[in-house]
Amino acid sequence: MPSTPKFVNAQTTGQWLGSDLVGTDVVTSTDEKLGSISDVVVERDGSIIAAVIDVGGFLGIGAKPVAVSFDSLTPTPTDNGQKIVVALSKEELNNAPEFKTLEQLRTETSEAKTN
Repeated sequence: MPSTPKFVNAQTTGQWLGSDLVGTDVVTSTDEKLGSISDVVVERDGSIIAAVIDVGGFLGIGAKPVAVSFDSLTPTPTDNGQKIVVALSKEELNNAPEFKTLEQLRTETSEAKTN
């Protein structure tokens, strides 16, 4: 039996909007900029399991998407909003595997079969 729909009247302290997360700067614990959040990975139950961070590149060109578990991110207020602190170095993020969406994986699989 389906559950009864529930409504949320307002955002509360400690809750983020997806639109607030996307574009937020991600920095190391020493405030070195690593990139910015480009997307989030959400489970069917609604929990966010990872943030996709575009790392490397210059002005967004040549950046590589890396998914970092959401529980390893710490929001930190700034004068004009917030930044996200991650307990990883720039080198660790640059060496991390590239995050691929299901669509990218399907495309790679179909291209491999036709070659």
